[in-house]
Amino acid sequence: MYSDPITPRAFPEILSSIDYDPFKVMPVRFPPAPRVFTTSAQIQRAIKRIKDGIPADVEGQRQLIASCRLDEPIPPYEDKGGPPDWGGPLLPWLNLALRNALAYSLTGNKQHRQRAVEAMRLAADGASKVTKWTGHEHNEAIAAARAYDLLASDGLEPDDDNAFRNMLWLFHYGLDFLDHRSCNNHNVMNATGRLAIAVALGHRQWIHDSFYGYMSQSRWRYGLIHTMRHDFLADGMQWEGTIGYHQLVLGLVCECFKMMEHCGVSLWHREWTQTMKDEGFDEHRGWERPAL
Repeated sequence: MYSDPITPRAFPEILSSIDYDPFKVMPVRFPPAPRVFTTSAQIQRAIKRIKDGIPADVEGQRQLIASCRLDEPIPPYEDKGGPPDWGGPLLPWLNLALRNALAYSLTGNKQHRQRAVEAMRLAADGASKVTKWTGHEHNEAIAAARAYDLLASDGLEPDDDNAFRNMLWLFHYGLDFLDHRSCNNHNVMNATGRLAIAVALGHRQWIHDSFYGYMSQSRWRYGLIHTMRHDFLADGMQWEGTIGYHQLVLGLVCECFKMMEHCGVSLWHREWTQTMKDEGFDEHRGWERPAL
């Protein structure tokens, strides 16, 4: 590992190159789907635990199947006149697709798979008609990536596969409109959404962008490595200084680490050396040495 990694202030074009990986976060290869929310091995373990009657697993599956709502019609599109962010009109379809895709993986019930595909078709069609993105569509992006990943593991019809992959590309495009680009929880939410899409599609450059950052719209966006090296302070707290933000950012980082673990890269026991200098766009100086 380089003792003094390149910063966006110095050589942004090198930092954003897919071949630049001093922190060894890039996967060598992608395992078969699923690999975003879970893996085949984890699904098989869950199936066995349910079969063995482990109470927590049995109850978890019962609640999951109930939330799939097979006996109800798929909810209609609710156009509230705003962008599709912060739980907008696409999210109910995407969450429904994710729950049913997971239920199919656990039970083999094809009704769940069909419902998941139908919900994804509606969401893909809705996403294709979006004319304004805010960059806050991380919840939608994560749900879509997880659902697609589970469905793709069992194969999809070419038309559906193309439509769903195009939807993920649209979400990735939309996420780039987020104004928050540096040291804050919004940018970490954004990076988590972009990483979920990258892992689902097997897009190596987007994985690199999520960790090291990248330039777009003539502005730099910090990546998750900056978060690890700069935004968790010496006392372990995230710099924004509230339990809510700390829990949110820490949970998102764990989700990102879990996705990379599914791709064969363990980030759990790494040392992330603190960055003591402003990398060019910092919002705080929590690690700055005091003046003598």
